[in-house]
Amino acid sequence: MRNLTRHIPAGTETVVFDWNGTLLNDIDYCLSITNAMLEEHALPQLTRSRYRDIFGFPVQDYYRRLGFDFTEHPFPDLAARWMRTYTAEVTSRADLFDQTEALIADLKNGGYRLVILTAAIESDVHDLLAHHGLDQAFDEVFGLDHCEASSKVERGRQMVEALGLDTRSTLLIGDTDHDHEVGQDLGVPTLLLADGHQSYDRLRRLDCSVLPTRYQGPGR
Repeated sequence: MRNLTRHIPAGTETVVFDWNGTLLNDIDYCLSITNAMLEEHALPQLTRSRYRDIFGFPVQDYYRRLGFDFTEHPFPDLAARWMRTYTAEVTSRADLFDQTEALIADLKNGGYRLVILTAAIESDVHDLLAHHGLDQAFDEVFGLDHCEASSKVERGRQMVEALGLDTRSTLLIGDTDHDHEVGQDLGVPTLLLADGHQSYDRLRRLDCSVLPTRYQGPGR
């Protein structure tokens, strides 16, 4: 994973990371929670492959693809139920991707400003960063204040304004097509890692750099 530093464009000063699926390896944990909820509602189970093929933002649309009936079970209630379960055991059921600490240390030593932009609840990410000993590594965390994982676009705009970012010297690293959408909106180049919450077959069609896995070379 430390090889990611080779894919940072020359002139980059700020690296903006997504959190879930980019730094935190919570794919299997998320899948287990979702399958438990699907079972409760008598809906078909997801395989890991199928999950990575259909997961996306806004999460409300993803829930529709899963078959949830919002007239019977409103989306805010489902999202809150999912998040309560996730928060209860995330520290024991999900860990950072291998070599994440070394990557962050390399970037800090290289003089980069490090920021997190996430659709997760901002306070929860602060807690997890502290749990993993990374709370001092990031200059800022920009997350949401609710559990519905709608969009990061507006929060990204706020990030650019608050930090006075020069988008020409900023790189966004994520694991979903929504990260690419955010990067396009902000005018920031994006590097996607296809071993997170979405598959390489989905991400490789996007007009940005995509690595099949963070531990190998570029896929395009």
